[in-house]
Amino acid sequence: MISTNPIGQAAGETVREIISGENPHLEHDRNTNLSDTERNISIAAGAAIGLIGLLKCSGVSRLAALGISGALFNRGISGYCALYHKLGVDTRHGS
Repeated sequence: MISTNPIGQAAGETVREIISGENPHLEHDRNTNLSDTERNISIAAGAAIGLIGLLKCSGVSRLAALGISGALFNRGISGYCALYHKLGVDTRHGS
């Protein structure tokens, strides 16, 4: 069934863009060290873990799931991974 809720429709469009790899919302700057594919995967994984956390978990488990979800969203939206930076990994620019 197709959602008539505008927020649901917008979310569905965003998920389709992420899955297809055509996300126009991703910005690139000199601090970006993740490829678009990694960014999209991080956003999708963050959404899935957040949804599971909200629907299936309670207490500390819910907080942990939401924390992980937020970290993955931040990684995907910003395109920056601190661990990659410390290790000298840059999948955006191929090094």
